[in-house]
Amino acid sequence: IDLIRVEQMIISGVNDNGKEVTNKDILKGIEGIYRDLEPSDHARLLMIYVACYEIPEKDLKTLLSTLNDDFHSAVLNMYKVLEKPSSGLIRRRIEVMDSNEFRDYSDKLANTDYEILKTTPAIAKLVQLYQENTLD
Repeated sequence: IDLIRVEQMIISGVNDNGKEVTNKDILKGIEGIYRDLEPSDHARLLMIYVACYEIPEKDLKTLLSTLNDDFHSAVLNMYKVLEKPSSGLIRRRIEVMDSNEFRDYSDKLANTDYEILKTTPAIAKLVQLYQENTLD
């Protein structure tokens, strides 16, 4: 699995086939690629994960241990401004894409390059929800 696939799996909540993913699937994807990533890409991946999922502090500490100090602080500060998990479980903050959204998104993914995907509408929507304080 490559970086863009893991990012999109986190954001959309579904895999390349449109099937809903579990947190285990996401963690497996992160584990499989993070050592080969540039530090900034690794930090962005974890920021996306923190923005899309409620992550208990103990699990966050494990994730943060994989980052260098500069990026560790950035991800931790982002976590601090988000609503804390209501339970000890990792849960999605945003809805999983439905089949129509997934199909549209897959079409866009197939017809673009990686640099453009860093500013996808799904990420923009997530940031907008966060700024409006309506991110669940």
